[in-house]
Formats: sequence, C-alpha cells, structure tokens
Amino acid sequence: MTASTLIAIKQASGRQSQAADPLKSVWVGASAGTGKTKVLIDRVLRLMLPRKGLSEESATLPQRILCLTFTKTAAAEMSNRIYKKLGAWAVMDDMKLKDELTELTGEKPSAETERAARRLFARVLDTPGGLKIMTIHSFCQSVLKRFPVEAGLPPHFELMDEMNAIEYMNRCRDQIIVSAKQDPHSVLAQSFSQLVLHLDPSAMSDLMSKIISKRSQLARILENHGDAEGTAANTIAEVYRHLGLDPVDTEEKVLQGVAKLSAEDEANLKQALAALLNGTKNDKESAACMQHWLEQKEKRAALYGLYRGAFFTQKGEIAKRLATKEAQKHYPDIVDVMQREAERLLDIANRLRSVRLAQLNASLLTVASDMVGRYTRYKRQTDKLDFDDLIIKACDLLAEENMVAWVLFKLDEGIDHILVDEAQDTSPYQWRVIRALSDEFFAGYGTRGETLRTLFVVGDEKQSIFSFQGADPAEFSRMQGFFGGKVKDVQEGWEILLEHSFRSTRAVLEVVDAVFNEEAVRRGVVADVARGIRHMPSRVGQAGLVEIWPLIRSQQKEASDAWKLPVEIEPGDNAASRLARKVAQTVKGWLASGEMLASKGRPIRAGDVLILVQSRGALVEMLMRALKEQDVPVAGIDRMTLTEEIAVMDLLALAQFALLPRDDLTLATLLKSPLIGIDEEELYRICHGRQGSVWGSVQHLRPDIAKYLYAWIDKAGEATPYEFFAEALNTPCFADTVSGRRAFYGRLGSDIHDALDEFLNSSLHYEQTHTPSLQKFTDWFVRGDAEIKREQEQHKADQVRIMTVHAAKGLQAPIVVLPDTAKKLHDHNKGRIRLIWPPENEGAEAGVPLWSPREEFDADIYANLRDAAREGQEEEYRRLLYVALTRAEDRLYICGYQNRKKPPADCWHYLVANAFPKDAGKQDFFVDGQPVTDEAEAVLPLLRHAYAQEAPPEKSIDLRAVQDAVRKPLEDWVFKTMPAEPVPSVPLAPSKAGEDEPAVKGPLAEDEDYRFRRGIVVHQILEILPQLPDAAREKALRAYLARPSLMMEPDVQKSLAKEIMAVLSHPDFAPIFGSLSRAEVPVVGLAGNKKTAQVLSGQMDRLLVTEKEVLVVDYKTNRPPPQKVEDVSVAYLKQMAAYKSVMLNIYPGRAVKCALLWTDGPVLMPLPDAMLEKYLP
Repeated sequence: MTASTLIAIKQASGRQSQAADPLKSVWVGASAGTGKTKVLIDRVLRLMLPRKGLSEESATLPQRILCLTFTKTAAAEMSNRIYKKLGAWAVMDDMKLKDELTELTGEKPSAETERAARRLFARVLDTPGGLKIMTIHSFCQSVLKRFPVEAGLPPHFELMDEMNAIEYMNRCRDQIIVSAKQDPHSVLAQSFSQLVLHLDPSAMSDLMSKIISKRSQLARILENHGDAEGTAANTIAEVYRHLGLDPVDTEEKVLQGVAKLSAEDEANLKQALAALLNGTKNDKESAACMQHWLEQKEKRAALYGLYRGAFFTQKGEIAKRLATKEAQKHYPDIVDVMQREAERLLDIANRLRSVRLAQLNASLLTVASDMVGRYTRYKRQTDKLDFDDLIIKACDLLAEENMVAWVLFKLDEGIDHILVDEAQDTSPYQWRVIRALSDEFFAGYGTRGETLRTLFVVGDEKQSIFSFQGADPAEFSRMQGFFGGKVKDVQEGWEILLEHSFRSTRAVLEVVDAVFNEEAVRRGVVADVARGIRHMPSRVGQAGLVEIWPLIRSQQKEASDAWKLPVEIEPGDNAASRLARKVAQTVKGWLASGEMLASKGRPIRAGDVLILVQSRGALVEMLMRALKEQDVPVAGIDRMTLTEEIAVMDLLALAQFALLPRDDLTLATLLKSPLIGIDEEELYRICHGRQGSVWGSVQHLRPDIAKYLYAWIDKAGEATPYEFFAEALNTPCFADTVSGRRAFYGRLGSDIHDALDEFLNSSLHYEQTHTPSLQKFTDWFVRGDAEIKREQEQHKADQVRIMTVHAAKGLQAPIVVLPDTAKKLHDHNKGRIRLIWPPENEGAEAGVPLWSPREEFDADIYANLRDAAREGQEEEYRRLLYVALTRAEDRLYICGYQNRKKPPADCWHYLVANAFPKDAGKQDFFVDGQPVTDEAEAVLPLLRHAYAQEAPPEKSIDLRAVQDAVRKPLEDWVFKTMPAEPVPSVPLAPSKAGEDEPAVKGPLAEDEDYRFRRGIVVHQILEILPQLPDAAREKALRAYLARPSLMMEPDVQKSLAKEIMAVLSHPDFAPIFGSLSRAEVPVVGLAGNKKTAQVLSGQMDRLLVTEKEVLVVDYKTNRPPPQKVEDVSVAYLKQMAAYKSVMLNIYPGRAVKCALLWTDGPVLMPLPDAMLEKYLP
C-alpha cells in the first residue's frame, strides 16, 4: 500500500471515528461509498463498550439501542456483521483483540474494556429479542403489538400485504360501480359519470390506481379537513377555496361577470369597435366578434366564446396584434383598451377553468372518499392494518404527551440511543415517529439521571430517489436544521461530512465531480447549490476507467419493393436492439479474452458486471436475450410481474383449460408449453381443418395427450389451487418423465424457479385467506399483477446482473454499464402528471389533491403546481444519475441509443458528455461491423478517461469453484419427487408403537384423565425421590403429594405414598434405583433391520448399564397388573421390543434385558427375549 493511499485512508478513518463517537449526537452527510455502514456498526459497538475510565456498568445495554434502517436486507446485513464481530471478539487472542479495540475506539483499551468486549456476544444473545436493528415499519409494528389498546387497535390485529390491500381496494372500486348503477341519481353515481365523461376506461383505471396507491394520504387529508368517513364535503370546499373560488361558484355565475362592464369601459370598447370597423380586414373581423357581443347585453354570457375571438389566438393566448395602425389612427388608445379587456377576459377564462377543475375534483373526491371509506371499514371489521397504518397509528400513539413516556419506558425501560440509516429516504410521517422517540433526549439535553442519550442520523441528500414513497430532500434538510437547533448549544461537531470514497477509483470520481460541477446540474441534488460536490478517492493508485459511447442509431435499410416471406428470424435493427447486442458482445469479449481487472489482479468475471437501467422495459428483455445468445451467464431482472412470466402463464393455461376445455386459444397455448411441448407442425395438424373445437381434435388425433389432459380436468374439480399447481410441477408431465418443473427448466432455464416458487406461495397464501377455489384463484391472480423482488443484494453467483437504478441503491460492482442514458423517463410521463398531492411536511397547511384530465382544465394555480412537480422530477432525475454513476468501483460505461427524435439536451448522456475531460482519449467505435455516425454521417468515436494501475492489486477471493458450481447443470434428483417415507413418517414413539393400551378396569373404574395424571405423578416421583437419602424420602414424598396443584384427596395421597414407598423399599429393586442407574433417559436411534429400520425417539423410565448387561425398566401404574407375562398388552411388548432393538445397536456385545415394574404390588416382571423377538420393528 502506497504512502498516499495510507494518508487518504487515515483521513477518511478519522472522520469515520468522529462520526462513531458514542458520546455525541451526530448528523452524518455520507456521500456514496464513504463507508456509512461501517460507521453505523462501529457506533453500535462503541455504545455497548464501557466509557473511557469507567466500569462495565457504564456501557449501554443492547436493548436500549434502536437502529432504524431502510430495508430488511440492510437490517439483516448490519445485524450479521455485528454478531460476527462480537463472536470473533469472544474467542480472539489478547493481542489481536487489543489491536481491534484500539482501532475501533482510537485509544488503548483497559482490562475492563477487554473483558467487556469478550462478554458482549453472550450479553447480546441473552437480550430479549436481540439487537433492535429493524426497519421503521417493523419497529412501529412491534410498538403497536405491545400497546394495541393504547393505540385504539384490537390486540389481535393482522398486517395485510400490499397485494391484499390492492385487492380489497379494487373490490371497493367495483362496489362503487355497482352502487352507481343501482342508484343512478345519487351523488356518487353522478360524480362517477362526470369522471367517465372525461376519461376512457384505461385512463379511468389508471386514475383509480393512483388513488389506491395514495389511499392513506387521502384518508389523512379527509380527516384533517374534518370529513366523516366516506364523505368529502369539507375537503371539496377547501378545493374551491384553494382555487380562489367560493363553493357556490358555477360556470354560469362566472360567465355573468363577463357582461359586467363599467360605463367607462363600455364606452372605450365602443370607441375601439368604431376604430376597428374603419381598419383593415383583420380589424373588421375582430370588430364583428365585438359588435355582436356589445349590442346584445342580455346574451353576453352566451356569446362569450365569440367575443373572445377578438382578443385571443386559437391557442388561447392574447393576440400580439390587437389592432392595426390603421385602426389606431381613428382611436390612438385602442391598443391599451383592447389589452385591458383581453386581460380581464384572461382572468375570466382562468376562473372558468378553475370552476371546471373544482367540479371535476369534487366528483373525484366524492368517488375516492367513498372508496377509501369502504376500505377503512373493511380493515376495521376484519381487524387488519396495511403498511401505511403502521406508521400513522404509531405516530398517533407517540403524539400523545402522556403516552409517549409510558410507551418508551415499557420498551425495555426506555431507548437511550437512536440511529437512523438512509435518512434521505425517510418520509415526513416517519420523521414524526423519530421526533417523538427522541424529543425526550433533548429535554435537558441527553440526560435521564446520569444516562447519556444520543441521536445519530446518516444520509445523503444526493441519493434521495424515492419520492414515490414519500421521501423529500426538503424535509431531510428541515429535520437536519431542527435537530441541529436542539444540540448546537450543548455540543460541537453536530454535522460531519464523509467525502472519502472507499468504493470508486479516481477516474470514476473525477467524472462524477465534473458532471455536478455545473450549478444548474447541482440544483435539487444538494440543498446548498453554491457548495460544490467533491469526492476524495481512498483507492489511490488503482486502475480506473470511464467510457462514454456515442449514441447508437437505427441502421438504415435500403428501400426494396420485394416482400420477403416471414420464414427467418432476423436480428433487430432498431437502435435499442443494436445497443443490446453491442453490450453483450463487449461483455463476452472481456470474458473470452481473459481481460484483466487490474485493481483486483485477476480476469474479469460475469459477476463483476452490473447493468443499470432507468426503468424495466423492452431494452431489459433485449439485453437479457443478447447476453444469453453470447452465452454470458445472466441473473435476470431484479423484479418480475408474475402474470407476465411465461412459465406462470403456462401453468395458468393448464388451470384455465381444465376449467373450460373448449377454450381453443388456451388449449393451443398449453399444447405448445413445456408441459406438453408439441411443435408448430403438429399444432397445425391438430388445429387446421378441424370440424369442432381444438379439444375435440386432440381427443381424435392425439389420444395420448388427451389422456394426460383428462387427468387435469378431473383434478380441477377437487384439488385446491396449491395442490393443483404443486402436482403439475412435482409429478411427471407429458413432455418429461421426471417432473413438470424439469420440463420448464429444460426449456426456459434456471430463471423460472423464482417465478414458479412465488406463484406457489401465492396460491398457498390465497388458500389461507380465501375459499380455495381454482376458478376464483385464477381470476384473482390474473387481476392482481403480483410483482416480486428477486433479492440480489447478497449476490453470490457469477452472473451479470440487470436491475433498475432504484433497485441498485446500496449496491456496487467493479463494472457498471448504463445503457439507456439518452432517455428521460419522466419526459414520457409529463402528460401523466395530472394528479398532484400536497406535501405532508410537519407544520405544512393541510392541503388538497388536485387533478386535471387535460391542459384545457389547467387553471393557473394548478399549472404552477404542475410545473413545480415537473421541476421536482427533473431534480430527482439528476439525483438518480448521481446514484447510477457512484455504483461503479473500477469501470463505468455510459451508453445510449437514439431513435428518430433527438434526445433531450439535459439527458444523462449529454450531461456526462459535456462534463467529460477535454483530454479524454478517443477510439473508433463499431456496431455490427459499422462505424457509428451522427445525422450528418460523421463518424463518432468513443471517449475514454482512464488511469493505469500503479499500486499493488487488491486481494480478492478466488471464486473459480463457485463459478464452476454455478455453471454445472443441476442433477436429475433435484427435479424428482421425493420417494414416500416409511410409515410412520415421523420418528416412532415406543409408547405408541401401534396398539391401544388395554382397558383393564370396568365401567366403574376411575376416569381416563385421573389415570393419566396419576401415572405422570408416579413417574415424576420415581425420577426424583431415589436421589434423596432413605430417611428423607417419605417426608419429601408426603410434602410433594400434598401440593394443592395436584388436587389429591388425603386418602388418595396416603394410598399413593404407600404404593411408591413399597417400590423404593423393595430389596429386589435396589439395583434399579442404585447409583449406577439413570432416570428418564432420552433415546434416539434406528430400530429394526436395515431394510425396515425406523427412527425411534423416546424416553426410558429407568436404565441400568453394567459391563456385561443393559437393563431397561418401564413403570406401569395399571391396577390391577397382569399376573402372567402372557397377559401383558401387545402395546407394551412392542414398546419394550423397540427399546431393546435400539439399545442393541448402542451397546453391541452386551445383553439387553427388559422388564416392566408394576407399581401396584409392586411386581418386577422380566420380559423373555423370545417374546420380544416377535415384536421387533
């Protein structure tokens, strides 16, 4: 390691150590790759160690530390790393432990600190519930589970997953449609009709989906305005006021204002009219519009549209030339008069748009409030909460002054230290929870007696990219100021910046800094635009590279009149497919040539490559296809919609056919699926020229396939959804003699496993919450659009990963490829920003949502909000660029494609290209063997900014064995159905070996419950009493039997005591209860021969082992006992035979004897070997 590298790491470590100081509250601004997770872990470790110069009691108890993370994966990773460190400390040699503690705390540890560090692992393991490292949703759920009554919830409430929540919201939406149809004159029906007038079915569905996704925010808005559940009158009134209207305003009322002119204004307009009549042709056309309006006062409102033509263009803008010079000669003030009237009409036009907008929003709120009201009632009636409820209910609980102290005290007697990870992704309501938890910290600052209490927050405003989940960089900055104001008077160093990157090389960081060097690009990325963005590399001397490829365009084809038969699959020649092929060929070239990753000192692997896209779409499919064509291992996309997965669609086709065999299209699809697998020619033979249905043709032409399908028709009527699909996957199918899953794997590859497993999970979950009907499940599933996330954070396989930038948050890779930098996703969505929600920042006024179907309804207030929302999108687009660029460790490739329309000037590609170093290297760039050119056919090169390796390569783990394991095909046994287990399938209990116990007593005998309780008492006493001296036994026995919990009458106690003492005092039984014997001995082993062996699990009442013999004794309390061994129950004989079989295996070479000790007598009855041989398992 070079001297410059050591200096950089030392500087970075110093900042990290300051941030991890457990004695101070800290707000850490951590740029990408600066080691914030290490800081969090170090701080937790230091909190649990004794304070300097103090005893172990000064350390913070683990249960008093709360660490809130953004994802469960992050929480699990942090917990694992802490447990791993503590486990290592527990067994580490003294010198190494001393060195680690010195590095952690910055000072030499005392003997007390070392002892405490070694004991920490056991202390944390003994902490109830373990370390509190969790997501804020998990924390809120745990609080509500502990305080349901205080939160106004039923103690047994259940949490709905998002799929169920959407399902029930959709059900509520459907109920609204039914209600509107049943009562067409209701307010709800009229409101719904108003929306339908302005929206096609697709747009209506999209709008309802947006409402559903914001259901909790809408419920809070309605509640804040005082609306009862399912109503929206107050909120609607607020919409009118927000738009500058009175709730009674209508279009007619606004238009009546058009006619209201002062005498002066009317006189001026008449003079203007006269001048226009004497003007040019254009003037006279304007005059015609004005004259008709001015002459008919009573019809002015109706003639408003005609009158506007004199002042406005067809686009609705004030005409630049309201009067010609000819007209001005007749009336010099005509332009001023016309301009004032145009502005008046402009205001009226805006008020008209406002009224129309208000009326539409009133209709929307009426429908939406009814839908949310139904949903809320459903949750209340079924005792369910959704994820948003967790935060809101916890907020409400902690907002009560008299409640928060009690709740915090009951949470393991309080929380002393709160750590917040990824604070930039925290929503306003989540901040309220954190504020409520930490408010007490700063009342007298940080004290509860002598207890130190701190708040630690780490985040990066530059990486706030989850606005759709409520994250707001403005709220992040506001909370930074809020908490800073709490601590600034009592400590220094509240804010710490981490700018030393341990992740990326110098080349990558220089490009990142250059991109955001422009103030216009920084706007919205950082709060203080005047402050630049800089990163200092800790990986000094390591090789790095950034390439920016020229934009790839579609290949121009020569025009041809000839029409080719569609018999060949030709490679796509559009820009996106050409780019996908180029990326795949480049990756393949690295792997095939063994190109070195210089900083690691090894060849590039497929797992080094991370491809990040702005959104999932056609390009992702093209990239996956191109990589597979190049035989490059690829992990697939990070998220999938199950209903769009081909394997899932094939399984659904099997169910849909089984439910409706005459569905020709579904059957044709099924015949082509991997389950049956016929080719195109055979399908054509079955379908072409048939007289009836495809099913009839299959029965006639392919009876073998029909036989297979008949079985599924039969199963559809009786099997549950899970049983149906699990059997389809786990049993042989027509195309594969092993299993349906193997048939899918053989055709579609290993990517199908995640989808199939999640599909089965969905079917099982459906059965737990619905009537298990196959028909209803298929309908529910198809309508649900279930999306699953493939966990790639813990990526181990040597495969190329493809995911969105959002999904890659927190990840990194040696090589990052950005293939779609020439597009702006939100440019396509600008027309979709029609529903605008108010901010939820604490202290903000209770706002209202506003929706406009088209621009013609966009009143000025709405337009301003819309433009602000679009500007917010632009800012998040640039923050997303920052996240994308900083995922790269060593290499970064900026790629893009261009269709006919030129990309926006501020797209990622141009932002990076404009900031690229002027001295960057250039190289010819070819796609499909042709150079890339611009519109003028000029050849475009790629640009490269790179540094060579100067320092020794970093150490890296050799994963060749892992790669070979990944690439090796799975064995057949993986797909085979497990053979049936021996009966019984669970371990055999000797006392339940297959026969019922004898009913010895008659009808007047003691009841069964008493008999078993009596037997249990006898066994317990015979286990414990032999350990006492002979003289103390009887006294202890009588005291035990007199315990109230045994509920024994005095005469029963006396009788039982006499029976037990007779057993223990019998001279023939002395060896059984002697010092060499053991009581209640558990035994697990194989009973029987190799072919019929069964696992036995039991507990022997008494075991005596000598050098030559083993004696197994079992107590029996039956009254009266059998007089002869031949009268012993077969169940008892099987039990003892099973014990004997196991003990023979455990003690080979010794004789194993068995006996029954009947306590009623007492009688010891040896069981002959010959008799037991008959009943061996």
